[in-house]
Amino acid sequence: MMRFCLAAAALTLSPVALAETTKFDPGNWSVDILIEAGEQVKEQQIDMCMTEESASIDVATLADAFAGGAKCTAGEPMVVDAGYEFDLTCAEDSAFVSGTLTLIDAAEAFELSGPMVIGNSAEESVEGLLSVTGTRTGDCE
Repeated sequence: MMRFCLAAAALTLSPVALAETTKFDPGNWSVDILIEAGEQVKEQQIDMCMTEESASIDVATLADAFAGGAKCTAGEPMVVDAGYEFDLTCAEDSAFVSGTLTLIDAAEAFELSGPMVIGNSAEESVEGLLSVTGTRTGDCE
């Protein structure tokens, strides 16, 4: 579960300039992480301070940071109707095998979610869902 917290915390990384950037407002954010795999459900909530600098992180860097926190590699983000979409391919020691995530971002909320193959290998895996949602809760203290 710690890997998922690290992945969610990737939102606080310094940006590297590319074409598409997120629209987050700086401040304190509450982030909920939900993983569903078959009948198993794991949930975690973390709070973080998003700085002015990291509030406009480019989407490719965010995808790479999130993927790296889950021991995965992100494909190039593509613009879709709802936001951005990117594929994940994961290392053998990851909790995931692969997946496709969609990022919907706004000034005071975001959702990063999609279907994932969860397990230690393609042979020992289950279809599941990963959802990371965040809401700005105020100024950083």
